Amino acid sequence: MRMMNNSVQLAGSLAADPELRMLSDGTYVANFRLRTFRGESGEQDGNQYFNLTAWRTIAREIDRNFKKGSEVYVRGELRNRLHQRNGERYYRTEIHVYEFLALARPKPAAVFGNQLNEAI
Repeated sequence: MRMMNNSVQLAGSLAADPELRMLSDGTYVANFRLRTFRGESGEQDGNQYFNLTAWRTIAREIDRNFKKGSEVYVRGELRNRLHQRNGERYYRTEIHVYEFLALARPKPAAVFGNQLNEAI
């Protein structure tokens, strides 16, 4: 059987400030939305939004260094989560980030994740 790779690459801007929290075991997790662009600059109807989650060191770096409007490149994998609310089942698809790169910053961009904090 052939192995299938679950890999996602996106470039866009943060749609809101990241939300950082610490779990009961001390693990950091950041949730944020990424807006990608299609079409001409300024067109709103071509935008798409994706839910992203980052863990541990990557989560803390994202929270410290990025805010709404920051332009970034992310690599990660698709994950589906099941929620139950009032007896109803809801699925949420999100991207678990394992690499994060700043695209537009006044100082050299940094990669967080596989090559943690190495300037490119």
